[in-house]
Amino acid sequence: MQKLDWEFIESRSGGYQRASYRGLVIEARQDCDASNPFESWDCEPPTLVYSGGRNGSRSDYSDGACETALDSIPDGKFRRHWRAIAEALDLKPEELHAEAIEEQKDYGGALTDIKRELAERALEELKPSAYSGNASDYLEALAALWRIAGREAVTWASSGYSQGDYASGLSVATPEWEEKTGAPRSSHKSQLEYAGKLWGYWAWGAVYGYVIKGPDGADLTDSARIGDSVWGFYGSDHGESGLEEQACDMADSIVDGARKARLDRLRSLITNRVPLHRRAFVLASTAPDLAPLFGKESAHVIA
Repeated sequence: MQKLDWEFIESRSGGYQRASYRGLVIEARQDCDASNPFESWDCEPPTLVYSGGRNGSRSDYSDGACETALDSIPDGKFRRHWRAIAEALDLKPEELHAEAIEEQKDYGGALTDIKRELAERALEELKPSAYSGNASDYLEALAALWRIAGREAVTWASSGYSQGDYASGLSVATPEWEEKTGAPRSSHKSQLEYAGKLWGYWAWGAVYGYVIKGPDGADLTDSARIGDSVWGFYGSDHGESGLEEQACDMADSIVDGARKARLDRLRSLITNRVPLHRRAFVLASTAPDLAPLFGKESAHVIA
């Protein structure tokens, strides 16, 4: 399918995009009632988002799972990788070890358990609040811990069109998500990266639907739609989102269906020996809003 040539049309409602296809006009319009895919769908990876800076908002689409990175590291792996864990939390390994030794002397207990407790405290201190913490640092630490645990994790940033429209996010391929979706491990990183894009599409209004209009400007969309929704395409690239392909398929159905209806009617007129001077009038009543697409069809010859 050829890529459509979209042009932007200014309007009082903010404008829309338009492209011509087979004599019809396809309009891509913003979906102002788009659903949040991380709330409405059940296949997106666990995701945690901080938006708007220190006084902004926090959205957890994981029921807390994104923040269980430390708990997901077994004791054996913790003992082997405690230095990397310390560095992920912006701690100096030697200082963490020395502090753990001191606490062990004072209170007893297993050294690994003490180091884990110190790591948990450090992670909590990184967590953003109204008074301290940085979202990016916190999410990067969680991502590093998830990778130590053996799970893919991706941090991402997303920005909109106005000052203050920005967010930092973390998406994680938890074991539960992998089991639920059956996603192969080779696809985890790309799916997590796309989760960040998808959230941005929804958050900043890059969700679209389409309308198909005839040569006379009449809206043909509802009369042609069978089952598929014409709304809910995420992303400004209409080819990548699937909007372009589905809209063209519908346009093909409209044009081809109208042409078939006219030819069927013409065959019927010929079979029933309808006089030539009457055939044009009868044909004009078949898909009249698309008549300009077919030119001056002969009323007595089937092409």
